[in-house]
Amino acid sequence: MFQKYLSEGRKIAFDVGDVEPFEINGMRFGGDTMHDTFKRRAVENILLALAQKSGEYELLNVFVDWVADAVEKLSKLPPHELKKLLELFGKKG
Repeated sequence: MFQKYLSEGRKIAFDVGDVEPFEINGMRFGGDTMHDTFKRRAVENILLALAQKSGEYELLNVFVDWVADAVEKLSKLPPHELKKLLELFGKKG
């Protein structure tokens, strides 16, 4: 996706969220809690919502279709590797 945008002459910017600690219903969020996946994703989504509302940028990571991504990756596997995965994780019974 980045290469496509660059080839169109568009600019890509990265931003770092420097979050001051805050609490919601007694749950603390801040830079020192970003190791917690749930809290990190919550803060990331808040920052994305704020950036989207500003309208200043087109957000590239607003939505990821995890299912489509997984299907695409699985479709590229060689048949013998796909068979191994199905044997390990396929429906039992």
